[in-house]
Amino acid sequence: MATFDAYLQSLTLHSLAPQVADGVLGGNFFTHRMLMNSKRWSGETMKFPFAYRKNTSGQWYDGMDTLSTTRVNTRILLSFEPRWYSHSVVLAGTDMDVNNTQAGVIKLLTTEMEWAQQSMADTVGDAFYTLQAGKLPLSILDISDDATDVTTYGGASRSTYTGLSGQRNASGGTLTTSIMRTLMNDASAGNIGPNLGVTTKAVWGFYEGLLQPTVRHNIDISGYPQATADGVVASKQALRGDIGFDYLWFGGMPMVKDEKCPAQNMFMLNEDYLAWYSLPSARWTQVPLGTSTIDGPYKKAPSKSFKFYWSGLKEPTSQDAEVGFFKTGGQLISPNPRFQGRLTGING
Repeated sequence: MATFDAYLQSLTLHSLAPQVADGVLGGNFFTHRMLMNSKRWSGETMKFPFAYRKNTSGQWYDGMDTLSTTRVNTRILLSFEPRWYSHSVVLAGTDMDVNNTQAGVIKLLTTEMEWAQQSMADTVGDAFYTLQAGKLPLSILDISDDATDVTTYGGASRSTYTGLSGQRNASGGTLTTSIMRTLMNDASAGNIGPNLGVTTKAVWGFYEGLLQPTVRHNIDISGYPQATADGVVASKQALRGDIGFDYLWFGGMPMVKDEKCPAQNMFMLNEDYLAWYSLPSARWTQVPLGTSTIDGPYKKAPSKSFKFYWSGLKEPTSQDAEVGFFKTGGQLISPNPRFQGRLTGING
């Protein structure tokens, strides 16, 4: 029995747990994009300098003019705390008694893992589109807000430091390319601008209806181009085993539909200023991702910064059961939210 227990622990860590993580990573587009390209957490809190005004200490001068030595404070430090998410996998002892063969126990564990995968993908996907409350991480709604719903960001007041506000536009109504262009311009400065659009299936359909007939004809023939974890490809045939999501172009930016995106919303985001910062665990075992043991929708590992952990199956002291926990931790952060845009109220 000890040998089977060891086999069960190994099977869980090296096969079943990676498949659970795989399902979470591919659950919906924005979650997939953020987690697959996550960055490493550093310190107890993540801190980012934010320049809120121009340094005016420079001067034009001539000859022996006295040069200014005035020091002008132009920055504040934004601070972000991590958030942890865990999900349990529970095998009741009575269920294990009923399925009292090795094959039966493995089938029972596999079923529980599949349920955990579906629940975690759903919950993590929702969190990225839900205003922060309690122990939730920041969402794209928090980051792109203009102080209407979220008055502070990174510990600083958005009314005091107006550059911390996102570009939220509530004048959606009937979607037009002019309204979309306005949002893109609002979320741009110089050569910096949105490089990823995310919206609902319905709004995506509204936009598709605005496309020129020649564009729609090409899609009918070749299919939709695909957005992947780290770029875009021309078609599903070009994915080569990777996971892909249909997209349409707007202003040189892929526009992708996401089932978790709130109704009547469209986001124009700059991924150069937006990332999930993933926190390592000191005690639990890291789930191996992107290995040959995974039979999932992607063929390469996520960023090495992304951490997904498994506690192993353990027997509680006061219950007839075997219990294990998945967990991951971090925070969704934009060090410069003015480059993140949101259009609301789109109804046609």
